[in-house]
Amino acid sequence: MDSIGPSAEPGGLLGLANARVLCVAAHADDEVLGCGATLARACEEGAEVRVLLPVRRSEVRSTANGELHLNQFVAAVRMLGAEPVVPADMIPEHRAESDTMALHAVIEPEVIWSDVILTHWHGDAHQTHRAVARCVEIATRPFRRRRHVLQYEVPSSTDQTFRNTFAPNLYVRLEERHVARKAEAMALYTTEQAPGRNPRSILRWAEFRGEQIGARFAESFVIARAFI
Repeated sequence: MDSIGPSAEPGGLLGLANARVLCVAAHADDEVLGCGATLARACEEGAEVRVLLPVRRSEVRSTANGELHLNQFVAAVRMLGAEPVVPADMIPEHRAESDTMALHAVIEPEVIWSDVILTHWHGDAHQTHRAVARCVEIATRPFRRRRHVLQYEVPSSTDQTFRNTFAPNLYVRLEERHVARKAEAMALYTTEQAPGRNPRSILRWAEFRGEQIGARFAESFVIARAFI
């Protein structure tokens, strides 16, 4: 059992500034759509930020553009100011849901490194999103290691369930520059543009979440685990 040291409990509820922040994303572009502006803010405030892509897409369209998608991922993450992490032992997407042990083995080392983890909402419509969230859940069982865990929303998955139960209870206030950086990063995903998943949609949604808390811009999360 690895130790639960001071680095696992950064000051404050979230402790983005100067923390080790890990984003775990099922697909290249989920990191931008889900929390790109928050990552940009965290980097600006001195956090060490990594984005882990533990799953390799398996469908025909993505296989044909596999190298392009990875290049876009690296460029987008770096635009946000973060470090992209693409493991050599990525799990093929068709195995992600059925082979929890293998996916967990890829995710756990980065979880051990981190203080704060941002990942998918466990109720997303996409099965790979749910698989990633489940592995983060397992890797952050508090009796073994305490990490703050926040779940983000991804357009076309979080909002496409039969029962959309994503109910934010934490908002990250953002400046226009953070949202602009997120939109610029999403623009790099030239093969992934769609309604709700393009730079213009990103601006509108950040404004909507901001209006909910009386701010100009925000991103919203569900607190899955937090320690103070």
